[in-house]
Amino acid sequence: MFKFRYGSKRFHIYAKQVKDQDGKPAFALVNNKGTGKAIKHGFGAGYEVKLAPFDRNDLDSSLLWTESEKEAGFWEIRMQSNTSAVFHAFYVNKQDSDKALLYAQRPKNDSNDQRWKYQEIT
Repeated sequence: MFKFRYGSKRFHIYAKQVKDQDGKPAFALVNNKGTGKAIKHGFGAGYEVKLAPFDRNDLDSSLLWTESEKEAGFWEIRMQSNTSAVFHAFYVNKQDSDKALLYAQRPKNDSNDQRWKYQEIT
């Protein structure tokens, strides 16, 4: 299970007018104020995620994600356009948690590598 750490409310920006197939509001995961880049899913499941410019006035669907129902304080983060593809952390070296590849994977596999929690840095 993983925690996103953020120090700004801009990290998690909702696009309430856009919903997924379950009616959950979409959001962008903006990495920080300085770069203004958000986490972008690839062409579909199995593609590594990238950072891309984020413009709240021109919503790019490849930057939009949704959350599953909360379970034990953690969520799955899903592609807005395909909720069966979830945000997955794959460690190149499990001993070094700073080196991870993140990608959208289908189908979800109920592993701890697919559960996330948001935590503000103070």
